[in-house]
Amino acid sequence: SSPSNRVSVPWQVRGWWALPLCRSITCQPCTNSIRHAKAVLRNYPHDHTVAMRELTVAENDLADLRQRTEAAETVMDRYDRPLHRRRHEGEINIARQALNDLPRHLHRAELAIDAAERRVTTLDGSRSAAAETISHRPAAERRVRHLDDTLDRDRRARTRTTRLDTPNHVVDAIGTRPLERDAAERWEAAAGLIAQHDSAFSGTNPSALGRSAAAHSYAAVAAAIGDVEPTRPNPVRTAARIAQPDLGISL
Repeated sequence: SSPSNRVSVPWQVRGWWALPLCRSITCQPCTNSIRHAKAVLRNYPHDHTVAMRELTVAENDLADLRQRTEAAETVMDRYDRPLHRRRHEGEINIARQALNDLPRHLHRAELAIDAAERRVTTLDGSRSAAAETISHRPAAERRVRHLDDTLDRDRRARTRTTRLDTPNHVVDAIGTRPLERDAAERWEAAAGLIAQHDSAFSGTNPSALGRSAAAHSYAAVAAAIGDVEPTRPNPVRTAARIAQPDLGISL
């Protein structure tokens, strides 16, 4: 099919040249993981202190409840006898009521301790995982730099090809290549981005691909087109000619 027909069908990824998508898949998770790891390490001292305080409070509550239970049991053992019941009826009633109520409070205190201990364990595990993520940061950054370099080389090659044989859809979007040097450089930058973007995305949006790569690439194309001074009257500067994600944006 002709180039103009080809770009009118958005979102199908063609071959390994779908590097904007590859970079998004590689870079965005790395960036998010590193950002999350930094936040975990930054917040750990405060969060751990709070969790340990909650654990200490729960343990103190449980110890107090156990002491109260033992005291109530001692009262019942000492006074709940025929010769003492009438004289210590008030203490016996209080102790009996405590023994009825305290098991429920003991259970709640034990649950609070379990929750606080899990919280501390989770925080410690998150800190270890965050530290490991940060330790792998140089390798992740090298992968991203490699993709950036590959994208740059690909874009330069596409720019040279487009300059020598300009497809109709590029002319429709930004006109023909101007003669003035600065304008020509802006035209070539936009043409290379259009060619690269068009090669990566067309067709319908498959859910497995996500949208961030195409949206990022489309935004770069839109900005580059905005910098170009068209060289023919009323050039067609419409999003319909450039493959775009279905995000409600246009050029």
